[in-house]
Amino acid sequence: MEIVPIPENEMAGAIAVNAFAILSTLALFCIFLRVLWMGVLRLLGENIAQSLFNTQLGYYAACLLIANMINGIAGLMGLPFLVNHAITDNALCTSQATVMQIGNIATAYFTVAIAIHTFNSLVLRKRQSICVYGPTIIIGWLTSLAVAFVPLLPQMGPLYGPSALACGVRPTFPWHLFFFHLLPIFVGAVISAVLYTLIFLVLHGTITIKGLSPEDHRSDRSGSPYQRFVASIARSMLWYPAAYILLLVPYAVTRSVGIGGTVIPFQVVVFAFVCWFTLGVVNALLLFNTFRVLTPAFEAKSINGP
Repeated sequence: MEIVPIPENEMAGAIAVNAFAILSTLALFCIFLRVLWMGVLRLLGENIAQSLFNTQLGYYAACLLIANMINGIAGLMGLPFLVNHAITDNALCTSQATVMQIGNIATAYFTVAIAIHTFNSLVLRKRQSICVYGPTIIIGWLTSLAVAFVPLLPQMGPLYGPSALACGVRPTFPWHLFFFHLLPIFVGAVISAVLYTLIFLVLHGTITIKGLSPEDHRSDRSGSPYQRFVASIARSMLWYPAAYILLLVPYAVTRSVGIGGTVIPFQVVVFAFVCWFTLGVVNALLLFNTFRVLTPAFEAKSINGP
């Protein structure tokens, strides 16, 4: 059984990482409690306006927040290692690696799903069929589970174990670490960046889509109530892919440089893991802001009807 001790001079950094994991989980749990309370009030017959989570884009946002919470829970699973001042390669370590991998794949997948849906709504002005989001969500979670459990197959070798400040794919399997853990982050970031850039350029009239004019996109403010409703939701979701890129790319780049054999300063590793867990906090704050911005729109829609 491999035991990787945490030196005393690195304990402060390890504590900081775990503190952000706890903060991320608490922030997302507050979102869960708010949504649960609104559901209870609705069941009790209270006149509660429609919420973001009653929309297709809201379903993707909910899945993204669940993925972030899974990452936060994975961080909490590492608290015993902090208490023992060592990361032990045991069943808990394997479980933490598996849970973190599920959260990682799901976060990348649903970040891209939000970006694609936002692109379709704001740029292509297409209303997504209700037959699409269900299979999309199912595929996302099944893919996340499959990618996370494949490293557990005996023929794959002992892929999961101590990895930097947590348990994950072992650094001794560099290509597996890149393929299973880091590649999904880069793919999600690149796709989100491309779509985010196109959305920005189209909305500002820098480029045009064939068959659509800049006036078509400006008409969201003066079009039908449904168009304004969808546009208000979609615009509020633009920051989610941006947060993903700003926080997880530094993490992925740091881990990738380490794969090449470069010695990464411990302070940089701490910063990378803090960015990893901060994503959950930022997404929770973005969602609270989304509630604040969209509440009038949801209330108006509830009063006026669909």
